Amino acid sequence: MPDTRPNWPAKLPTSLISLAIATALLFLTGCKQSGEDSYSSSAQAAPLVAEKREASALSAFRSTFGDSSQAGSQEVTSAPSSGSSLPTDSSDTTVTPPSSYQPERPTLSWSPPLTRENGDSLYMSEITGYRVRFRMRHQSSFQSMEMNGADNTTLPLDFFEPGAYEFSVSVVDSQGLESQPSDLIAVDLI
Repeated sequence: MPDTRPNWPAKLPTSLISLAIATALLFLTGCKQSGEDSYSSSAQAAPLVAEKREASALSAFRSTFGDSSQAGSQEVTSAPSSGSSLPTDSSDTTVTPPSSYQPERPTLSWSPPLTRENGDSLYMSEITGYRVRFRMRHQSSFQSMEMNGADNTTLPLDFFEPGAYEFSVSVVDSQGLESQPSDLIAVDLI
């Protein structure tokens, strides 16, 4: 009986076999990254990739906080040679926000009540002001401050020292009557 198995190697053109071998060799010798040295393993490329990511992150951080200067930055063009280590001096990577940067402090605000505790109407013309009570959360006693005027319903917290506070507000009318304090509001000031 004659042999009917296909004779693949003999039927494939030599140029196709050469192309397959060249492609396989290309993958086995490593990848070239945009004109940089070839790497035969990802372990050799890792320091370069990490440095580029760090430089990109620092650049984004600087632009976010308005520091467009590139002091202390370096362009990374090659991976460290074997046996070398990355610099340990952190002064090249220290980023400080501009001196004008101040975190925004919250403002305490409230709405004037429309009724008294007994259900009677309370008109804006009857309100003489508000009493704001505050304390640090770990303290037992409150301090208070008077806010004169029916429309004076905000208190910027810029002048408070950093800490964890609790606030409540009560209304004072033209007869000197004061409402019960509002529920406590917790505010963390940084």
